[in-house]
Amino acid sequence: MLEKMNKHIQQGLGSLVRTDKTADELENVEPATVWQQYLQYLRDWVDSHSEVTFYGMTPACFEEWLGCDYQEEVASDDSQ
Repeated sequence: MLEKMNKHIQQGLGSLVRTDKTADELENVEPATVWQQYLQYLRDWVDSHSEVTFYGMTPACFEEWLGCDYQEEVASDDSQ
């Protein structure tokens, strides 16, 4: 299962369009680290969307998060 998750994460990382990271740098990203960042995103999302006014809303799925929020985190980390 972990191998399948790692492959899925690497495929998602390979499909990133807006990033300053080279292909080699993306290949060196640890899939478990990316997964932990996604889980933290979910925890943060739950905390910030717990009011009834957010009823029916859902967080981004893993692939959406990789393509959008993760890219923003990578870009933010690079600029610091």
